[in-house]
Amino acid sequence: MAILLLKHPQAGEVKSRLALDLGDEMAVELYRSFVLDELSVLRASGLQHAISFFPPGALGPIREWLGSSLSYYPQRGRDHPERLMNTFIDAFSRGEDRAMVLASDVPDIDPAVLREADASLQESDAVIGPSPDGGYYIIGFRRDAFRKEAFKGIAWSTERAFSDTMSRLEGLAVHLLPPWPDVDTANDLEALAGRCRNPAFRSSRTVSVMAAMGLVRR
Repeated sequence: MAILLLKHPQAGEVKSRLALDLGDEMAVELYRSFVLDELSVLRASGLQHAISFFPPGALGPIREWLGSSLSYYPQRGRDHPERLMNTFIDAFSRGEDRAMVLASDVPDIDPAVLREADASLQESDAVIGPSPDGGYYIIGFRRDAFRKEAFKGIAWSTERAFSDTMSRLEGLAVHLLPPWPDVDTANDLEALAGRCRNPAFRSSRTVSVMAAMGLVRR
């Protein structure tokens, strides 16, 4: 099961670092396009997938936005690490044998990477995809290998987040995915406009928004 972790797209609540340079309205528009493009990638991957959303009371508008055909599960917890940990706990309590959680800021991710992540959990205990900024864009576990410690004592939003997490996974068979950049800042957005690791991304919603901003030509 691939689970897309997302927030209700409201001004001031999503992509705060992008908003510093582009404004809240544009940050929300970009975030909405990121999520829609990642859902398209999930569909193209052929993997079973669901939505983990925050805040819990936003189910109505999120379902109106993304459609009624998806499975939606509210996030539980006081902060991001706790909600991420609980997303796995809840998935395994629902009977999933394998689960992986995907961040909502890698709109150009390739479906082949997601298929690799899913296939790796047939043999490995865990899977993780590092980001060049020191974080990670996806993490997954087999139910019998899940470690709550992977979400505790991590230097989140720093260049140490990935290495801290890897130290918590010591002793497990961990499959490393190719590094993939996430989009947190205006510089990240410009880099996204300049690369084409997933050719299908050229016809994406995110590229349409970036074209309207003058970052790319279509």
